[in-house]
Amino acid sequence: MTGFGTFDDPLKPRFNWIDFEPQLDTVRIETKDPTFGQNLEIITRIVNTGQLNGTVQVDLIDLEGLVLETKFITIEAGDWIETSWYFEAWTTGDITFFVNLTNYSQSKQVEIEDIDEFNSSNRELNGLIGLIGLLIFLVVGGFGFAYHRRSKELEQYTKLHIENIVRKRRSAPPRPSGLDISNEEE
Repeated sequence: MTGFGTFDDPLKPRFNWIDFEPQLDTVRIETKDPTFGQNLEIITRIVNTGQLNGTVQVDLIDLEGLVLETKFITIEAGDWIETSWYFEAWTTGDITFFVNLTNYSQSKQVEIEDIDEFNSSNRELNGLIGLIGLLIFLVVGGFGFAYHRRSKELEQYTKLHIENIVRKRRSAPPRPSGLDISNEEE
């Protein structure tokens, strides 16, 4: 009990709450000047202000209620944990989503404003790089195919050449002419 028991300072019970109490401390966006299709990084810090360790389910939810990602985070008493969320900017304009601590009735709204459309100069550069890569692939593939085909032809020629040499060496020597002419009859 605290207080003096007077009208100005009454006796108040002092509770020492012993429980797992996770709280969303900060939610910040790490990606600067996001564009459509770019990966975004969101950092959240969750603090356990309670006296017990525990695990909390943290959900990243979009404006329509679709769960983008779920993480289970274990936090020691009096400690905090930072976690990162990665997702792609799926639209231009503004994106609103919520970081929600399930079963603890805590939620923070995060809004990413002014997501620009993909810059066309980057699109042209990416197209040019892709075209160059495709041409290099085709040229290297063509030379590789020609080399492979030529090596197979050379291998076949060498095999036939060796067979001819072996055949010539193994052939029987010519018969002496004296054996073919015989005057004697048996």
